Amino acid sequence: MERASYFTPDNVTVSKCQHVSLVKFNYGDNPHSFAIKALNVTADEIAPGLTAHVDFVASQVGTFPFCSPLTADQVQSETHINCILTVRP
Repeated sequence: MERASYFTPDNVTVSKCQHVSLVKFNYGDNPHSFAIKALNVTADEIAPGLTAHVDFVASQVGTFPFCSPLTADQVQSETHINCILTVRP
């Protein structure tokens, strides 16, 4: 099992308008990206062994999948969903 495909925790709950900071470590052998498409949150490609920091404001109420595609070009695909962000009112 490749650790780079998973988030800890796997469910995150925040309030609307809350500032959110996420850190993504890539422990795998392949580059990865990171996205919460519905909130327009993306990270550049993360090379193996490196870390990405993503900061944003939770602007919408709802439940949003995190996806961690292998490359930034695959961000449109939701086939690599690893985590759920829930934004409460």
